[in-house]
Amino acid sequence: MKRLIASILILILALSLAACGGSAGGGGNSPGDTASTGSAPPSTPDEPPSTGAVVSTQDTPSPDIGSETPATTPAAVAPVVITDYKAAAKLAMDIAEALNAFYGQAAAKFGQTHGKGDPDYIGNVVVLMLNSIGLAITASLSDDPADLTVVETVAKKMYNAEAKATINAPNDYTVSIGDDVVYNCAFDPEHGSLRMTYVEKGKIKQFYEFVPLGEGEYAFRTETEKAVVAYNAGKIQHFSYTSNSSAADFEPGSIYPSGEGSDAVWVISGGVESYTKCIIFDGKTILVDAKPINGNRINVSIPVS
Repeated sequence: MKRLIASILILILALSLAACGGSAGGGGNSPGDTASTGSAPPSTPDEPPSTGAVVSTQDTPSPDIGSETPATTPAAVAPVVITDYKAAAKLAMDIAEALNAFYGQAAAKFGQTHGKGDPDYIGNVVVLMLNSIGLAITASLSDDPADLTVVETVAKKMYNAEAKATINAPNDYTVSIGDDVVYNCAFDPEHGSLRMTYVEKGKIKQFYEFVPLGEGEYAFRTETEKAVVAYNAGKIQHFSYTSNSSAADFEPGSIYPSGEGSDAVWVISGGVESYTKCIIFDGKTILVDAKPINGNRINVSIPVS
């Protein structure tokens, strides 16, 4: 899936540059009833514009498990201004990419001393967090008609079918592909959040919600995943993540548009062992409580240096 998403993003970038006459402007990066995604980099002006959500990226370190106070005093940084679906989608995908890279590097290093046969072997736990092909396909949506053309071109190439992107209202979009596939996408300017749903033959198959919570934290919700991630300056500060193998095994709910109630407790609200995977990074250690592809459930602590 990672290679497919990367290919989609490269195509989006090429189309965006072509639409801009080859300029190096905002490029693309790599499903509920409405949803949205985007890929323009968030701006950080000295004076934020009057529209769009201003989200603080203040780094708030996670306390040790069981503690009620932060481990250190947070350091203030410039806010991120999320003006449209395109910018929100890019930020969501940037965070997901950083999250997977962070975990992958720590897991690979841990695996060097805990190989097959070791009770703490984690090689059979497949981890790919918060990635979405649908988000990548719709990532260029905005109220600019030129961006709709980019989305249509990407969708046509991915599905080998006719595609039509429509602005239903400001920050509300529909991408129809062939006779059976529809992406409903929405952006909430007040909160800087997005929601994307993938509908096939009239039934919702997938959805993706992304909500900035402030203070450098971001909430995610899909049909099989929940997460709260602290992300600042391209780095993962701490996170909580749970997932199940199928939507039928996952509790229902939505966090769009405000993210109300989204915190680390919400992520594990079903009970740790009710999830196929529960992964928590407290700033020092990654805790993995998960069901491998085969074998018994494992509970492993991976130190992060």
